[in-house]
Amino acid sequence: MLKFLGLAVVAAAVGVAAANLPDLKRYLRMRSM
Repeated sequence: MLKFLGLAVVAAAVGVAAANLPDLKRYLRMRSM
């Protein structure tokens, strides 16, 4: 049960990261300049 919960949390984090990827890339590019 605990392993499944951890897996669900990781999956949710990956989903959020994938949704925010374009904004994150733009932010990193702006910051590097």
